[in-house]
Amino acid sequence: MKPARLLRLRRFLGGLSEEQLRQPPSSQALHPARLLAHPRDKEFAAFLICLLQAGDAEESRRTSGLLLNRLGPQPALTLVKANRQMLQDLCQDLQLGFIGPLGLALWLAALRNALRRHRSLADLYTTCLGPAGNRPPLVALDRFVVELGYGLSDEECREQRLGHLLPRPAKGSSTARLHLFLRAVCRPDDGADLGLWSLPRPDQLFLPLDQAILDRLRWLKLTEREKPSRGAVLEVTQQLRLLRPADPAFFHHGLERLVQSGLDMEGMRQLFRHA
Repeated sequence: MKPARLLRLRRFLGGLSEEQLRQPPSSQALHPARLLAHPRDKEFAAFLICLLQAGDAEESRRTSGLLLNRLGPQPALTLVKANRQMLQDLCQDLQLGFIGPLGLALWLAALRNALRRHRSLADLYTTCLGPAGNRPPLVALDRFVVELGYGLSDEECREQRLGHLLPRPAKGSSTARLHLFLRAVCRPDDGADLGLWSLPRPDQLFLPLDQAILDRLRWLKLTEREKPSRGAVLEVTQQLRLLRPADPAFFHHGLERLVQSGLDMEGMRQLFRHA
């Protein structure tokens, strides 16, 4: 990448990211997690908010909001203590695309069991990093998902379509919502992210990549890929590391801003030319 273009991209995406971070805290997606007192509850609430961002945005916000309200001020502890009937009550009348109350209750049961085996999601992830703590981030993330789904049968996952809520990097998915969760808990507390974990480090994070974000990156000529995938995540994250080696996922805020703006390709290019 030519130095002049690299500088313009850094100004453009960096300016949009700073603009997004200046939005009121109450408007940030992770605000409900920020209101909780204990780090274990904050990270768990962030996990629910990020992983349930699937399909229709309004339905996703409603589902995660109702779940967190029903779980109360200590959602992780409440879940750990929940029995089968309580899990069914928590998920009553909830729907997330093609996943209904039964599927959500099974998913919560798996999360509950993982939290019973480990004190927190942070402890679970640390275990997945291996004894020396040096397992590659995507390998550790895949083990993290496997551990979260431990005990769910293949038949249950298939019938309730739970693979959508337990996406595995090893299967080639972009796993955008998992990377969004890691962005939320690993980047510094800047009003949007929470700064809860020390590992993985910000320089080890990958860009949360969905179709809307990928389209904007294509318009900026940072990739030619047409579909989000693990390979696309690796490629675009490497491009963004050229702009900010210590924190490539920072630019996700600016890309979100672009998506929210509704600008078409030509409008975005005009904005870029004036950066």
